[in-house]
Amino acid sequence: MSSIPPVIPPATRPTARDVGIRIAVVTHVVAASHIAIEAQEALSQLDSDASALAERKAIEEDTQVFWENAVKEGLTRFFSPKEKGYVNKNVLDLTEREVTDGTWFSEGIQILLWSVNLISELCPIWEMHVGNVVDVVPTEGFFAWAQERALRAPDQIENE
Repeated sequence: MSSIPPVIPPATRPTARDVGIRIAVVTHVVAASHIAIEAQEALSQLDSDASALAERKAIEEDTQVFWENAVKEGLTRFFSPKEKGYVNKNVLDLTEREVTDGTWFSEGIQILLWSVNLISELCPIWEMHVGNVVDVVPTEGFFAWAQERALRAPDQIENE
């Protein structure tokens, strides 16, 4: 029989800034995974090799820009080893497993967004729109944005 894990003492709980940084990190992984899905679909609909090559080159350039600010601002130092596997990797080169794992991070983002009052309520994962989640996080200025977050009251978090 398993027991309920103990409540984390307030001194060791993540701060709102920590949660904000985590949101920025996870959003990058989720976005990369969803971009990979959309890019593969777009490429599969092209009818010529020249068109596919041009589209692939455009996707590669967009991927580089996508990661540029995260790397430049130092956000990537907060990535786990697994998350670092996504950094600077062309979305078309993500493995099927990386894409699947990345899309599952969507559920975690929703909980993090709720914990810092960026969404008012949790919804079933199948009703969540990734584009809305990704739009919440700025494309630069991650740390200033994270510093502006405020956690919900501890009892609200504990009871949800």
